[in-house]
Amino acid sequence: MIINVYERNRDATLKHVQVIDMGTGPDNIFVEPGTGNLWIGCHSVNHEIMGHFQNKTVTAPSQVIHVKWEDPTRATHGYTLSEVFLDTGDFLSGSSIAAYHQSTKGLLIGTVVTKLAYCQVNAF
Repeated sequence: MIINVYERNRDATLKHVQVIDMGTGPDNIFVEPGTGNLWIGCHSVNHEIMGHFQNKTVTAPSQVIHVKWEDPTRATHGYTLSEVFLDTGDFLSGSSIAAYHQSTKGLLIGTVVTKLAYCQVNAF
């Protein structure tokens, strides 16, 4: 699946500037204040999340992808994708959002149906 990236023009119209091939199923996107980097809760196996919706005891994988812009002022200058979190669903099932707090290096991962996880991220 993909994410389309747009820039906002001065007249509030949008200009399509880039497509990011995620290689996974992105759900909700958190834009990191100050950097514009993206933290994305993903469904790495889409058909398993559907089973989880129907029965919360059926687990689905959880995944968080970080998109770091090479130039934070312009999204057209390239990026690096990093997998920050991956779980089979036994610990955290069906992640849908990841919110990062830069000063504490804390990552809050939310799920569609069940619970939250808080992690310390030391690599970013």
